[in-house]
Amino acid sequence: MDLLRANKRIIVLAVSFSLVTTVASAGCLSGQLTTAEKVEDFRYLYQIFKDNHPYLALKARVEGYDWLAHEKEFEEAVARTRDDREFAITMNRIVSLVNNGHTGIVGGSLFDSVKRSGSMPWQDAISRTTKKKADYWAMLATESTGNSLVYPPFVAVYSSGDYVVVDVAPHTSVQEKVKIGYVVKEINGTPVHEYVASQRGIAGWLRWDPLRMRLYAARLPLPRWNGDLLVTFTDSTGSDLQVQVPCTVSQWKTDYIWPPRYTATGKSSANVYATTLAGGTVGYIQVRSMSHGVASDEQLTKKFFEENRDLKAIIIDIRGNGGGSDTFWTYNLLSYVLDKPVVGSFYVTWRSGEYVLPFLRAKLATELPEISKEELLALAEDKSRIPREILTDKFVNPRKLEYTIQPRANKPYSGKIYLLVDNLVYSASESFAAFCKRTGLATLVGECTGGDGIAFDPAILCLPNSGMLVRFPLNMGLNPDFTANEECHTTPDVLVGWKHEDLVKYAQAARVRAVKGPDPEWDTVLRECLELIAWNSSDKQGKPSRFIEIAAGSLPPLTCGPGAGAPGSNAPAAVSSAMVTVKDLPTTTPVATFPQEGISWPRQDPYPLAREGIR
Repeated sequence: MDLLRANKRIIVLAVSFSLVTTVASAGCLSGQLTTAEKVEDFRYLYQIFKDNHPYLALKARVEGYDWLAHEKEFEEAVARTRDDREFAITMNRIVSLVNNGHTGIVGGSLFDSVKRSGSMPWQDAISRTTKKKADYWAMLATESTGNSLVYPPFVAVYSSGDYVVVDVAPHTSVQEKVKIGYVVKEINGTPVHEYVASQRGIAGWLRWDPLRMRLYAARLPLPRWNGDLLVTFTDSTGSDLQVQVPCTVSQWKTDYIWPPRYTATGKSSANVYATTLAGGTVGYIQVRSMSHGVASDEQLTKKFFEENRDLKAIIIDIRGNGGGSDTFWTYNLLSYVLDKPVVGSFYVTWRSGEYVLPFLRAKLATELPEISKEELLALAEDKSRIPREILTDKFVNPRKLEYTIQPRANKPYSGKIYLLVDNLVYSASESFAAFCKRTGLATLVGECTGGDGIAFDPAILCLPNSGMLVRFPLNMGLNPDFTANEECHTTPDVLVGWKHEDLVKYAQAARVRAVKGPDPEWDTVLRECLELIAWNSSDKQGKPSRFIEIAAGSLPPLTCGPGAGAPGSNAPAAVSSAMVTVKDLPTTTPVATFPQEGISWPRQDPYPLAREGIR
């Protein structure tokens, strides 16, 4: 996800690296940590996050959860833990409550990639522990505290603002009551969106929907307990029905894969799939991840662009792509469609704490051209959309990041490019989408992306006594309209969400393993993109009314950014039956939770929500 890496600037940089506090060689695995050692580890993490994490004020302002306000509660929870396992689970809960995909406890798998990078600050951080210790704590941190012998009775995914059932456990008692296509309205009497918000810090990372101003889970996290779930569904006729759904006590594996994945070789590990659509007139390439080896996929992407250089349009499908390295998309994708260098410019900023500075210096971020906050305000067309926290002295002056991509092909592709995106596009893939929209190299079609792109590799910190490793973002990336990318993400040029009936068709096809390639019969976004390509290739004037394009900015006005107000603000009406349907918005602030008495189910959060700035 390092934007500077693509520029291939080779500079030997001596870095003086010092921690906020002196850190001794981290703890051992031979005995349990003492209460004092555990509390000291928490205090160390809390102070570094307080001074260096770029998103704490954003999360308080946007999501209604002020992580810093829970200092005493966190410390007391850590002090109550009885052993290493409870300590690890509690620390994981504390870190997870930040609710950012780049913030979390990491294991020893990070060691090899850090060693290969040769970057001194990262190597210095991991040198304070061992791979074995990091794996030990990461394993304990992710151990389940629920009933591991109970399994959810159905799978529901978040699509166009609803949780739609896409698979059901192969048990008669469940299949008699729950059908594919049902929309979940309530869980145990709680409206589903409030229920999901209450799972903050429990169900992993909850994403932010900038159109509907709510938290959501890509897959609905259902409670796991012996007994029934009381679930209210809306069926295919639009009628609501309340059902006692039995949890399953035998494990089952869903056949549902989201988003659709295709392979020409039959190997599920294949990262790149390529074909042609519309009678061979449109090229199609799906890229699952930006983290696969660049060399291994280079020949596939090079061959694809060479063989399809004369086609009128090419679709690059990155839906579901959670990121990896910016080098992948700069080197393996965009370099084949350029006949001259292309520059995309963004702004980045970061907290004024000391811990992140060595990491930023190693990425040459501190050498980027600087503008004052007054200049930033003068550049912004809508000043109300600038994250208010970056205008305080808690953040440094923004830096301008010019990102240059060089052409590689002797005869580059010169047709139109369409990029399919969804809410799972994140990190390096988010940077790809943002760059394409910024430069106009591709027309983005689909749903709002997932955010936290336009960024450098996350920082790593090692807790002094345990040796636990925690990563967190170095900087806040800003969209061209100066909204925070983590908050507003990237809105496609043509906003299209899956129709429920298409989602059901795909779910049923996946259940019988009939999905062999991209199919506009059940893929709403692909179908709309192909129709847009056909229209653009015709002699007709204008576009059909349903192809409503977002001409500028990251989102339509008043749906995102500080000017949009608190969660529950009104969003635009639906733009068409094929577009994303914005339904009733939540009217309550998400409930923040944290365990009491060591490890337990959450309670209601008694702390007032602090929405103003960073403490």
